[in-house]
Amino acid sequence: MKTIKTLLVLIFLVLLINCGTAEKKVNLAQEQIKLPTIQCEICKSTIEKAISELDGVKSITVNPEEKIGFIEYDKNIMKISDIEKAISDLGYQANDLAANPEAYTKLPGCCKIPE
Repeated sequence: MKTIKTLLVLIFLVLLINCGTAEKKVNLAQEQIKLPTIQCEICKSTIEKAISELDGVKSITVNPEEKIGFIEYDKNIMKISDIEKAISDLGYQANDLAANPEAYTKLPGCCKIPE
C-alpha cells in the first residue's frame, strides 16, 4: 500500500512539473509588407520601433530604398492585417491599406510624399 501511495505522489509531481513548464507552440510567419509612402530613415525608424513593440512580432526590418518591410511574427497572436493597421495608424500606407489621414498630417515634412 505504501508503494502505491509513493508511486501516485511521484506521478502527481511529474504531471505538476510538466504542466508548469509546458511551452506554448509558436507559429511564426514571415511576410513582406509594401510601404509605398515611406520616404526616409525617419520613416524606417518610426515603423521599426512601433511595430517591434507589438505583442507577437519577432522582428521587422524596413528597406526605405525598396519601400518594403520584412516582418516575422507569431500567427497565434496576430494577423498580417493587424500589422498593416498599426502601420496605417502611424501615417504610412501598408500594402493596400491607406495611411490614416490624421496620423499622416502629424508626420515630419521629410516623411510626407513630395507634392
